[in-house]
Formats: sequence, structure tokens, C-alpha cells
Amino acid sequence: MTGSPFAAPASTTWDIDTSHAVAGFKVRHLMLAHVRGQLGPVTGTVAVDEQDLSLSRIDVSIDARGIDTREAKRNEQLRT
Repeated sequence: MTGSPFAAPASTTWDIDTSHAVAGFKVRHLMLAHVRGQLGPVTGTVAVDEQDLSLSRIDVSIDARGIDTREAKRNEQLRT
């Protein structure tokens, strides 16, 4: 017999690397152009259940106060 029927599921959990994680967006501006921006920082974990992927989880937190559209006035408007 190999393994116990009461063994815990095999899973692996990783912390999201905040120095490499980015949450970005793109919206249409005045129906003429697109504005791209980023939110951050991004923190969280990724947990992969190796026996049943449907039980895997991603828990993410994104601080919207860190919005950056490369336009200070627009950033401030979006924060409010």
C-alpha cells in the first residue's frame, strides 16, 4: 500500500514577488486614444493544489492609491 487515505493534499504556496508583479490597465480617453496605467504595489500568494487544480487559489491585494498613468493631475483625480 502506498500512502495513507488520510494524507494531506499535496500543495505548494508561493508569495508574489512584489518587485516583479504589475497590475496594469488600459482605458479609452475621449474616444480617441488609450490611456495606460499601473496600480500597485501588488502583494499576495499563489497556492497550487497538485492533486486537484480546481482547489488552487490566488489571493491578491492591489493598492489602488499607487495608481500611475504618467500624468500627476489625472492620477490625483482617479485617486479621489
